[in-house]
Amino acid sequence: IFRSLNTKTRIISHQEIRTDEAMTISCRMTERRFVHNGLELNLASTIESQGRILWECVQTFLYRGRFGQADQAERQNEMAVIDDAPLIDEWFLPEGLGFKFAKISGDSNGIHYNASYAKLFGFERDFAQPMLVLPKALELISGKANGNRLDICFKGPVYYQRRVQVRGASIDEGFRFNISCEGNPKPCICGLLANQTDC
Repeated sequence: IFRSLNTKTRIISHQEIRTDEAMTISCRMTERRFVHNGLELNLASTIESQGRILWECVQTFLYRGRFGQADQAERQNEMAVIDDAPLIDEWFLPEGLGFKFAKISGDSNGIHYNASYAKLFGFERDFAQPMLVLPKALELISGKANGNRLDICFKGPVYYQRRVQVRGASIDEGFRFNISCEGNPKPCICGLLANQTDC
């Protein structure tokens, strides 16, 4: 799994999950695509209770390499550009959080807490697990947007010992936001918070 890269995630919250209900959690691979730079796999997870889907998530993982000819209908890892979106907030991301978060999340890849190890893979240093940074951004935009569907594109590392910025704006589909890291002019994480109407 350490050879794969999570490039996209969609999370849909259909209903509130109560603390007292019995749940069934399932995961399965739903799609496989050959793309120009490797192989993409979709991993779908659902939480159900008494036949009702409460929550679902589809994560797209990329395995780099040559596996076959790219599919004709290759989907792009892009979101609509939000030019000149206003700054919502920024914070400093200190080092030393990656190993603690790895014990909680299970994402124990050394690139998230060992700078020397991360450099072996071409990174500047260790960088935060995306799910460590994302909740802070969602908390910051919570007063500006709401929704039950979250689409995320992971585009680059959010390094420790850097300032992190969140910018966002309302668009027709919902609320678009970018998370960027000091020293990188391009967004590291792009997100869309919207309403899924068929819940």
